[in-house]
Amino acid sequence: MPIELSIALDEEKLPQNLPIVIFRIIQEALNDSQVNIVKHSGATRASVSLGMDGDALRLVISDDGKGFSVAEKLADVSVKSGLGLKSLRERAQLSSGVLTIGSELGR
Repeated sequence: MPIELSIALDEEKLPQNLPIVIFRIIQEALNDSQVNIVKHSGATRASVSLGMDGDALRLVISDDGKGFSVAEKLADVSVKSGLGLKSLRERAQLSSGVLTIGSELGR
């Protein structure tokens, strides 16, 4: 799947541990068996954008896939469902970040 990549920041100005956290979040979103855009979304394209938004670092990962109900996915306590998204949220929070998930069925 083609992935459009846009990075507009100086990595040397980031806290030492943050680049690996960012890498892992992107890796999980694109390839992890629980989140995996390729496997679960039916997408034909994806994009990753990383840059500064004022004083905050902003990472946006999007695709043209089928979408899902975020509330249902995060509320599902089954062994597999939602674990990847919860893992992404935990990674962000451990680095003083916030994960916002925007999706709807069919979008």
